[in-house]
Amino acid sequence: MIALTVAIDDIPRVSASGSPVAAIMRDQLGPVMEKTLLVAITFAFFGAGMVACSRMIFAMSRDSRFPAHRLMRRVNPRTSTPIPATVLIFALGVLLMVALPGAALLELITASTILPAITYGSTVVLYLAVRKRLDRRKGAFDLRRFELPVAICALVWTLVALFVDARGAVRGRSWRCSCWWHPGKRSCPS
Repeated sequence: MIALTVAIDDIPRVSASGSPVAAIMRDQLGPVMEKTLLVAITFAFFGAGMVACSRMIFAMSRDSRFPAHRLMRRVNPRTSTPIPATVLIFALGVLLMVALPGAALLELITASTILPAITYGSTVVLYLAVRKRLDRRKGAFDLRRFELPVAICALVWTLVALFVDARGAVRGRSWRCSCWWHPGKRSCPS
């Protein structure tokens, strides 16, 4: 972010651009490198989110703690990857990108931040739903009386993260402040 900010030649023009990151890269590196780096960024954002989320779904399914766990815990014998969990996350990511307003890069970045929050939130909700039926192992990590407060705090944190991410996506203001007390300004107050 610092390198991108320092590389801005014309702040008003870049701020008015539909995709400021792409505009900065085009100005500094030319159109060929811009496209090359945007493809790399796309794979990095979508790939990293997809791997983390599909791994989370696979882990919950392996432990029979996810809807359709029999399907989602299947691993391809040749590639040793959880194909159904990966396909599910890919489909959800594509749906998010289609449903979100804005330029393609903004959609990708927003989908890549919303998707893990949704997966994490669903993990917490599923945990809260089945926590009484889970077996306790002697010597295993246990929060004891803090189990429910920690789970509720995790759920509240997830909902706040989703609200902030979705609010930014709906407004389409990727470079503007998302502070509740200073919305829509070019920079947040210190």
